[in-house]
Amino acid sequence: MLNICQKCGKYHADKLIDPSGSYAICPACGYKHLFRRLPLLVCTGPSGSGKTAVCSFLLQKTQEFVIMESDILWRKEFDSPESNLNDYRNMWLRVCKNISQSGRPVLLCGSTNPGQFEKCVESRYFSSIHYIALVCDDDVLESRLKSRPSWRVSGSKGNI
Repeated sequence: MLNICQKCGKYHADKLIDPSGSYAICPACGYKHLFRRLPLLVCTGPSGSGKTAVCSFLLQKTQEFVIMESDILWRKEFDSPESNLNDYRNMWLRVCKNISQSGRPVLLCGSTNPGQFEKCVESRYFSSIHYIALVCDDDVLESRLKSRPSWRVSGSKGNI
């Protein structure tokens, strides 16, 4: 929605953001597209730390933000060291940016490190990015990973 200019029709993820207002400026024609610049909330932590459980709990308790699980769009082709997962992160930022236009910020649940989203071109469309990192004791984490179904391949010694 925001990457396609409403005036010239060109696609640009790298629009300039007007600091005096919430406008994305098309680098091709200068058109100022009004948009909502909301914060992005990120719930992160290692596999087994409780991210999905916390976000599932929040789904029942609030409607102030849209809660999304980042694993739902994961595909093997994103797992490339040369891109450092930036294609995957930019895709999620584009999804969250478009959802935010409804007037509610997004809480994205998935494993990432603070600073990784900020390196992506799509991060310019958020007023800020806030992280909460979930942690637990090593023995609890190991127990949780081992108790997962085998199809998740998370309980192996190599994974732990």
